Amino acid sequence: MKHILCIDVGGTNIKIGVFTFEKKLIKKYMIPTIIEKGENKKFVINQLITLIKDEMNFYDLESVGIGMPGPVDNGVLLGAHNLNLNKINLLNNLKAEFPNLKIKIINDANAACLGEAKRGSGISYNNIVLLTIGTGIGCGIFLNNNIVEGSWGSAGEAGHMCVEVNGKLCGCGKSGCLEKYASCDAIISTASDIYSKYNISVNDLSCEQIFSEYEKGFAPAIETVKKTIYYLAMGIGNIINVINPDAVIIGGGLSNAGEMLLNPVKYYLHEFTFYTVKKTPILIAKLKNDAAIYGLSELNYD
Repeated sequence: MKHILCIDVGGTNIKIGVFTFEKKLIKKYMIPTIIEKGENKKFVINQLITLIKDEMNFYDLESVGIGMPGPVDNGVLLGAHNLNLNKINLLNNLKAEFPNLKIKIINDANAACLGEAKRGSGISYNNIVLLTIGTGIGCGIFLNNNIVEGSWGSAGEAGHMCVEVNGKLCGCGKSGCLEKYASCDAIISTASDIYSKYNISVNDLSCEQIFSEYEKGFAPAIETVKKTIYYLAMGIGNIINVINPDAVIIGGGLSNAGEMLLNPVKYYLHEFTFYTVKKTPILIAKLKNDAAIYGLSELNYD
């Protein structure tokens, strides 16, 4: 029986899933991502090669799908800041090692969006946008039953829309990016500033802790969440105004906050949406951290 190996590469972990050609998940696990400083690009290639070889010992692989945390153009990863990588042709390197495998490489948020569209919260819609909110902010766009990748694989970089003129410097080199105001890292950074105003020492603060304290009515947490969600609603509103999707789905680590996240987003959203699109549904992702591997299993490998 032929199988599909799906690999979702993140800045912290790599999630792996093995699927049958009937798209049934039969194996799933996660390993730490090996990241090296400097310009050494081989560590990503070597880790992927090792993964593929390991699974070939157990399964008759015909196809391999890989989601990467950065824009991908025809198998070339144009850049991934959290992997310390610039331009690298992953497809050519992997095909040289595995000439008989069908290999596809796409952006990880696009993979997750396809997963939610085909197997998750977007299954009832033809047009959705998925925001993956974790360390950073990723975005996938699914229109007329197809993922939109853009001319150079860079469509959907919503985390780098400007929401604050002359704002905080982002790792991409721009200033005022949504990612610097509404990601999990941004929440922690905002909380550090706000908690200090209350003379509260902050050590090892997490998004989960902030939302837990928000739910309990803790004033610094309430101020932190409101400020963060205001920017998030601004970003979502801009997306809705431009794309007019059937629904916007929120995934990634921040989605674990559930209704505590959705309710304030919906409250602020009316300030930023055009009158014809104010009722656009905002949903929580169903597949959570598995969305990308499911999406990779849905790719056409022919």
